[in-house]
Amino acid sequence: MAKIKMWIVLFIVGIVMILGASEFSRLLANETNWYTAGIMVSAISGLGLLFEMYFRRNK
Repeated sequence: MAKIKMWIVLFIVGIVMILGASEFSRLLANETNWYTAGIMVSAISGLGLLFEMYFRRNK
């Protein structure tokens, strides 16, 4: 169950990075980097979550 929670947290972090890119970018970096990083984190964690649920179901 800990792996699923980790993937969910990473997915939420990615979504927050995408939605809050304009707010964060004023303080840290440019907006494009935040969008790119958020999309990558969301995509990887979303795939991890799907694979985790698929393998648990097929056990």
